[in-house]
Amino acid sequence: MRNLLMTALMLMVVVLMFIQIVSGDGAIREQIETKGSDAVTQISSVTP
Repeated sequence: MRNLLMTALMLMVVVLMFIQIVSGDGAIREQIETKGSDAVTQISSVTP
């Protein structure tokens, strides 16, 4: 029973850490969106 509880708590911690890393303030998702919009701007400014 104790092992099951420890496993469940560890999984919860991992999920919460993942959520904070991916979607928190200044997280990876925000950085990817910023870099993506910068790339679109640079590509659209290229003239043939």
